[in-house]
Amino acid sequence: MITPPYLKAGDKIGIIAPARKVTPASIDAGLQLLRNAGFEIVEAKNLYGDNNQFSGSYIDFPQLM
Repeated sequence: MITPPYLKAGDKIGIIAPARKVTPASIDAGLQLLRNAGFEIVEAKNLYGDNNQFSGSYIDFPQLM
């Protein structure tokens, strides 16, 4: 089994919303915790997407169809 190296301060962590929509208020505490630990946060361009209860729809990603 291959074990990747542990994350360390300065590493980038990508944040996505693959299903349920999120709001800045709902994830702010978690993002701040990661920033305080020294990680660089990269938010997906559609992180705060909104389609009913979901973070987007298939129309938002025509390349997947």
